[in-house]
Amino acid sequence: MQLPDEMLHSQVADQNKDLLLAAVRQLSLPSGGHVLEIASGTGQHVTHLAAGLPELTFHPSDVNTHMLATLRKRLADEPLNNVCPPRVADAAEPDTWPVPGDTCRTCSPDRTARCEACRTRAHVPGWLDAVLCINMTHVAPPESWRGLLTGAGRWLRPGGALLLYGPFQREGRIPANLETFQQRLQQENPSWGLRDVSELCEHAESCGLRLESDTQPAPNQSLLVWRRRTADPGS
Repeated sequence: MQLPDEMLHSQVADQNKDLLLAAVRQLSLPSGGHVLEIASGTGQHVTHLAAGLPELTFHPSDVNTHMLATLRKRLADEPLNNVCPPRVADAAEPDTWPVPGDTCRTCSPDRTARCEACRTRAHVPGWLDAVLCINMTHVAPPESWRGLLTGAGRWLRPGGALLLYGPFQREGRIPANLETFQQRLQQENPSWGLRDVSELCEHAESCGLRLESDTQPAPNQSLLVWRRRTADPGS
């Protein structure tokens, strides 16, 4: 893929990157741990986190090929030894998520075309120490947040963390100052919109994830952390 002459840049990412770095530090991940970011976007978060947490290995990903091009450009300009090459990964389809040693030469380099073996091969469960997803759930269809929780439950090691950050609704109520935002989202795409924390928690429980913390570190923004249970629910 040809690299863009100019990288996409998000002012919002600059505003919350230190907050998110502090949040990931508080997860107390083991040295040498692996962190997968779903929907890495412009790559501003993953480069900031990797620079601040050199003991961890970060795996950026996105389903959008234009974002992947920006990610590659950013990493070429800001090389970091603890950031793996960006890969195509669809939150809605956990089977597309990267796995250790995922370097198949038959697939296309940007993973937009996957060979039959990679589409059907068994992944390695329990290899991730954390999964991060920032400001994605409200600009993606419901299949994406469901797949995100399912994938986290599948690929996180016991005790591993899923961190979500963004705007949400609660018990069917949208904050008054986000009602116009919600309307704009659904005008752009009827499948988009603020997700309900209670609905996420219900699905997370079925995936073996327990809610560890639910905070609001910034106006209209929630930071949700789940941990992978050490045993499947009911066992």
